[in-house]
Amino acid sequence: MDPKTVAIFRDVALIFLVAQGFILTLPALFLLVYALRGLRRAKASLLPALTSVRVRTGRVEKAIQTFSSFLVNPIIRIISAGAFVLEVLNAFLRR
Repeated sequence: MDPKTVAIFRDVALIFLVAQGFILTLPALFLLVYALRGLRRAKASLLPALTSVRVRTGRVEKAIQTFSSFLVNPIIRIISAGAFVLEVLNAFLRR
């Protein structure tokens, strides 16, 4: 084949590759656009629900802190005081 014919086939193949790339990227672009639109709609519909979830988790946090201050903290203090007493006794017994 002469160089002119090869150049023509090369140019035609390049045009086909560009067209193929354009055609293959269009569905991905459409999906991206519709996904972004869907996220905006979902965000608008989820914000009130997320606000109520935030309020409920705040209530749960307060309840857990109250429970912890009345029940768990004294137990931890007793255990740590016992460990302190044992350390002091071990220190006296080592001498």
